[in-house]
Amino acid sequence: MVEELSNVETAMDTTKAEILLKKAEIEDSLKAKKTTVAKYKSNKTLVKQLLKMATEDEKIQKEYVDMLAAKQNELEKKISQLEKAKDKQKRQKRFVGLEQNFKSEQKRLDWPLRGEIIEQFGTKKGKRLQRCCT
Repeated sequence: MVEELSNVETAMDTTKAEILLKKAEIEDSLKAKKTTVAKYKSNKTLVKQLLKMATEDEKIQKEYVDMLAAKQNELEKKISQLEKAKDKQKRQKRFVGLEQNFKSEQKRLDWPLRGEIIEQFGTKKGKRLQRCCT
């Protein structure tokens, strides 16, 4: 019986050692899981912050693009106005002084037809008629 008790005691010691070993393994596993959960939470917080920053950046970029589009439209309008003013100025410049120096500008005028001027512009006095306009 003493031998039996000794065997049981040895078996209990062996079982106790196995249990302590398993307990240590479980505690290590629990520590690893807690560390992993802490890293996950940290990464989750980081991802949330990055998402928030990316959303804000996207909003800022959209506002900037809208502002640039508005400035582009404004500049296109100004360019159009300047081109119109330039065309108008060219047309006006072409005829400046024609009233005073019409004859000197004969060869520089744009004509719809080719040919030579055969008669002067204005009132003509004839032998039979006192005044005739053509």
